[in-house]
Amino acid sequence: WGQPTMRRMCDGGVARIANLPDRPRQELVIALAGPALTLVIVLLTGVAVGLRTGFELPQEFGNLPLLESLCWTNLILLVFNLIPAFPMDGGRVLRALLASRLGLVRGTRIAARVGQVVAVGFAILGFNGAPMLLLIALFVFLGAQAELQMVQQRHVSNEQTAARLPTTD
Repeated sequence: WGQPTMRRMCDGGVARIANLPDRPRQELVIALAGPALTLVIVLLTGVAVGLRTGFELPQEFGNLPLLESLCWTNLILLVFNLIPAFPMDGGRVLRALLASRLGLVRGTRIAARVGQVVAVGFAILGFNGAPMLLLIALFVFLGAQAELQMVQQRHVSNEQTAARLPTTD
């Protein structure tokens, strides 16, 4: 997999990893970094809001104060990011867990297919009144396919040796 670049860029639930880590455990740590930070934000804002409101759930979510809105938005983001839709964070966690048992190519194939099934579900919901989910579905579906192809090509190219290359006259 090459040396991992531990830099993590948060793009709405997607961990961008410059090089795949050597071990699935490394990818697991990288993929969980964003949701872990989001969880810290939820806990800090939740405690602050709870101390102010007595830890009561709001009756209406339309006009929440800024801090409460920040807390609920991050909670929703946390749950959404952990959906096992590869290449989102939850899908990368799934791939890391699968790859540790089944190998990178097979783990990626299964995680990509699970992500594509979730993407179809997003698309169905998108056609039923949530158009933003259509864009997410497209991103997840195509992203999963692209990542699977990259991993498969890298695997095939790593198995090739100069002796196996064809020669011409």
